[in-house]
Amino acid sequence: MARASGEVLLVDDSLDDTELAVSVLSTYWPTDRIRVIHDGVDAADYLYQRGPYADRQPAHLVLMLLDIKMPRIGGLELLRMMKSDEPLKIIPVVMLTSSREESDVLDSYRLGGNA
Repeated sequence: MARASGEVLLVDDSLDDTELAVSVLSTYWPTDRIRVIHDGVDAADYLYQRGPYADRQPAHLVLMLLDIKMPRIGGLELLRMMKSDEPLKIIPVVMLTSSREESDVLDSYRLGGNA
């Protein structure tokens, strides 16, 4: 398999869900190119290279998997921030949810989520 040239960012507050997602993703993507973050504020800090991530090397994100329901900043709010930011809005975002609320799915698409 060719070396992956970008990162996948997985943002989910559930340890069980992230473990499952990384297990599936690692079948297709090297685990050292999968970044896991457990809440929306930390994800925003990662994306904008601030706080604990201020010194990180810029990463080429090829995909973001984003949980809708998270503490501090929810997935929909983070998606709204990303899609209004020129450099970040091109990152494909797949929203993750166990919600049965149709409005969560519709809002994800309205805000620019890809799936």
